[in-house]
Amino acid sequence: MDTVSSASLELARWLLAQEARRSKKSGSTKSGSGGNRGAGPASGSSASISADEVVRVCEKLRSVLATFAGSAGFRSLLTRALTLAKAQGLSLAGVQILEDGTLDWPERGDVESSNGPTEKVEVGAVVLVTQLLDLLIVLVGQ
Repeated sequence: MDTVSSASLELARWLLAQEARRSKKSGSTKSGSGGNRGAGPASGSSASISADEVVRVCEKLRSVLATFAGSAGFRSLLTRALTLAKAQGLSLAGVQILEDGTLDWPERGDVESSNGPTEKVEVGAVVLVTQLLDLLIVLVGQ
């Protein structure tokens, strides 16, 4: 899985942007610089993503998918997605998958890239969620 599908990438960006918009509307994040005003995945993302929003997106996916795959099954998928994201050069140090399959993402503004410069939380979030969606497509189908 060296490459990700563009459909999964768009969907991951959309899911994260929607969560950022919800957070901004409820006032639960300090960082949101705008929102995705579109109605679907093709609209793009302009919202700033926080670590809490990444965790909430993964939690929503976990709550649905654990029904079918169980906690251990979802944990395995998320662990593999994290491994694949790290293989793309993102450090993601401190990001962990807990025993019950929940994501523990430390609240930090940046994650380090193996190339030296820092990458925003959004980069790691999009890569992680995209890898998770691609794994689901491989296992279940579109």
